[in-house]
Order: sequence, then structure tokens, then C-alpha cells
Amino acid sequence: MVNLDAIKRLIDIKSFTNLVDDKDLENINVIINNNKEFFNQKRLLPGVIFIQEIDNKLPKERSKYGFRVSQPTGVGQWQDTNGIIYDSKLLNYLIAEKNVIFDADGIVEEIIFLESVPLFQESVEIACNFISRLLKVDQVDELSTFLMKVDGLDEKYEGHDYFIRQIYVNHRNNSVKLFLYKETNNNDRVKELVEYIATNKTSKFWQNACGIADCCSNRFYDDSTLTGITIEITPAGISNHVGYNLQPALQNPDKYKESSDVIINDALRWEWIPSEYHKNLMEWSSCFGFRNIFIGYQIETISNQISSRIIYGNSGLS
Repeated sequence: MVNLDAIKRLIDIKSFTNLVDDKDLENINVIINNNKEFFNQKRLLPGVIFIQEIDNKLPKERSKYGFRVSQPTGVGQWQDTNGIIYDSKLLNYLIAEKNVIFDADGIVEEIIFLESVPLFQESVEIACNFISRLLKVDQVDELSTFLMKVDGLDEKYEGHDYFIRQIYVNHRNNSVKLFLYKETNNNDRVKELVEYIATNKTSKFWQNACGIADCCSNRFYDDSTLTGITIEITPAGISNHVGYNLQPALQNPDKYKESSDVIINDALRWEWIPSEYHKNLMEWSSCFGFRNIFIGYQIETISNQISSRIIYGNSGLS
């Protein structure tokens, strides 16, 4: 259930003019009215996720919104919004919720949340088989090679470094993004991952990818922040895309506000968000009377362009 009254009250207090306004309420109403079957389902959880996209430091008009849906776990299956059921051992790691992202034209993306899935030969094969089904291709050999390479399975390294935590399934452009959580608290080998994707070391893409990696490096040491790297896979292979996903770590709820503030301050310090957004975001999750949540920040470079997303939500009134 979407609590439209909570959103209307947030607008009326005029404390978050950069984060929510009457246009958002109008957009959400259009999405609900155009997708009644989805919004009438019993598995729909409370709240709205707001997505503020920024391209080359310029905020875009908000048009995408996320909604939370509960899902069964422990059955090794996942059903997408088109009704297609997927079977995979990877889905034994499912968390009991997914996010579905809409715009005015319908569903854009689904986000699958997983417990940490370590990367080794068998799990890589299982993950690649699942992703090949999502993309409707026979195989994703480039992805398989990449995942085996970045996890550092050699004599000099003990244990696993990167773990799959989230899968973004984009229905519009038939692509999949993997959020690889860096479980080891260091920034070693991040540049190796960048080097594998950005092979031309004189390109703007390479410069942007390395620059963002340097900016995010301290967050890989921060236990209260869930920090990972996103890569994109299409039927043609791994894209020229390197992203970083930063969000408060749920396993440290006592540090939630502190972690949120660190992420927001980083985004301001590196000039990834407009300064007028900073105060609003710092106060968002502590606004009395509202269940407001700061969900996270994503920064990515695609070819020669840097874009980012601020993600925050409201799940009703306190």
C-alpha cells in the first residue's frame, strides 16, 4: 500500500523541496492508476522509493519511483513481474523483498536482493546461467571470465573478496547489473576490476572510472557502509560501465544515521550532488513524524559521462 497522505504531508511541511514535491505526487498517482493489478497485490509493502538522477552534476526531473514487494525465499525460485519463473541455486540466497522501479510508461527495472554469494567456480557458473536466462542468450562467457578474475583465486590470496549482493534486471534495455559487495575491508584490487573493463588507459572512461574509485576508496574500510561495485552485462557482453553503490549497512542499525551522513557528505565533498540537496538529505531520515529512510547513493561512469542517483524513501507516518 502506498501511503499518499504521508507524501502529501511531507510536501506540505516544505522542508524537503528538493526531494519531494507536488509533481512527485502526480507522477506516483499516474503510475498507480496505470498499473492497478500490480498495486492491488497482497505482497506490496508500504512506501515509495524516490530516485533522483543527476547527469554531469545537473539534476534531472524526477520520473522514476520504486515500490517494495515481498517474495518467498528458500525455494530456489524467483518470479519476475511478467510472471516468468526462474529456477536457480543462486536463488536460495534470496532475501524476502525485491524493489520494482516504475516510470510513467510502466516497469523499468527489478532489483533482486541476495545474501552474500561468494564467487568460486561453481557459484560463478550458477550465476552466469541465471543471467544468461535473464538476457535470453545462450551464454555469458565474458562475465564468467571476469568474475573468476576479480575474486583473486590464486595462491597469494586466501578467501573471497567480492560477493554478489544485488541484481538489477532492466526490462527496457535487456541488461543486467551486478552489485559486487567488497567484503574484505580494503581497497586492494579495485583498480584491477576497473582495468578489466576500461581497457583503454587514455580514454575519458578510464580516467572517470579510476577517479571515482579513488574518491570511494575509504568507504571500503567502513564497516557501517555497504560499499560495492556495479558492472553491467548485455547480450553483447560486459558494457563500458563502472559504478559504485554506497548504502548504510543494515547489520549496524546503531550506526545507520552516522553511515547515511558519511555517504551524503562524501557526495557533497566530491561535488556529485548540488549543495542545495545536502541539508535536505541530512535531515530526511530524522524528520519527526515520518518514516523516512535514506537508502543510498550510486555513482557511475558510462563511456565519457558521469551520472549518479540519490535514493531515499518514505514508508508512511510514524
